[in-house]
Amino acid sequence: MKMKKKSILAVLLVLGMMGSVCACGKEAEPASTPQGGTEATTAGGTSEGAAASGTLDESNPIYLAATMPLTGEDVYQWEVQKKVMLMAVDEINAAGGVLGRKVILDCYDDAGDPQQGVTVIQGIVDDSKYAGLLGPAYSGVTLAALPITMEANIPQVTNASNSQITEQGATNIFINSINDSLMGPVAAMYLHDTLGAKSVAIVHNKTTWGQGVTEKFKAKAEELGMTVTSFQGVDTDSADYSAILTKIKNENPDAIYTGMAVEAGRFRKQMVSLGMTDMIFIGAELDGAEIMDQAGADLVGAYTISSAPDRNEKTMNDATRAFTERCQADFGLNPEPWSFYAYDSVFVIADAIERAGSTEKEAVIAALRETEMDGICMEEFHWSFDEKGRLAEPITFVWQCTAAGEFSQIEKISAKYE
Repeated sequence: MKMKKKSILAVLLVLGMMGSVCACGKEAEPASTPQGGTEATTAGGTSEGAAASGTLDESNPIYLAATMPLTGEDVYQWEVQKKVMLMAVDEINAAGGVLGRKVILDCYDDAGDPQQGVTVIQGIVDDSKYAGLLGPAYSGVTLAALPITMEANIPQVTNASNSQITEQGATNIFINSINDSLMGPVAAMYLHDTLGAKSVAIVHNKTTWGQGVTEKFKAKAEELGMTVTSFQGVDTDSADYSAILTKIKNENPDAIYTGMAVEAGRFRKQMVSLGMTDMIFIGAELDGAEIMDQAGADLVGAYTISSAPDRNEKTMNDATRAFTERCQADFGLNPEPWSFYAYDSVFVIADAIERAGSTEKEAVIAALRETEMDGICMEEFHWSFDEKGRLAEPITFVWQCTAAGEFSQIEKISAKYE
């Protein structure tokens, strides 16, 4: 049983390309939950289109849960992610819901902290109303909670990218973007083969994601014959990187590769202040708004390997432009790198429930394994999963910062798992 994709896409066409915006549900005020996180629910009424047709069953809604960091330093991109997911739910409801029923998404704050995340996710799986879980956003939280979600067998779609997530034998979890076993090696190959670097210093932020992606990078760099001059970790809340940068400056590598989040902006700014502009600066996922804001013009010339599609307003494709314009109209912000995957993921799990014909866990998981869906806000993307729950057709993008606050796409790379 296929989801009513034609009706949903017709709604998106009206919303995005013709400039009409649905009557979206408002976010509820955050409420304390027994799990210790915070919850924000799509609390708005039925959209105008669904209300007019009278076809949306609001008496027996389908509940989904999402977890992400909504407090802490790296909160901005996840606030945007929450908004695009809620927007997707509104658009699904505008198209008639799932199985004719209204969809409600509850968003919980895990603070990017494994301990809090475990508590929050235990509360979610203990609540039988949830048909699926979107998230967590962070690899460390996802791995910590994996025994819980595996035992509960809850259908789960996450953008956590550590390669160990899909190596634990879980049958219920699906990764919605390229994982670290590809992201790191792709960066190493581009740095070596295209940029011609023969030596590199590596810095990570000591998180599961940051250390994981840099370890994969390091292994590939050494396989290619590059010299790794140092491999070091820094704390995510560090303000002064002068000691580690001075050490790297004395090592004099051709390049620096980072697995860092928001702190990458501060790191790059201090790198430039120490006169280290001759070194190639390349990192994973450097194209977030907070990183660009912190580094400003000092980020110009940097390279990043990112899962995000082309968001440059001069060159983005029609689907990405339509999605960006809906975000601007709905909540006045541009999408962040992970926003595209988060938005589409809501449609992916909704599609699986529709094809399963129920919210029964095994049926939804089986339907997720059979997913074949073109990206809604990414023309170049196709949703399908391999036997481990990884993307079957992973792609990544090479970007270069060409002006303050602006990255330009250089290359799209279709990668293969080894």
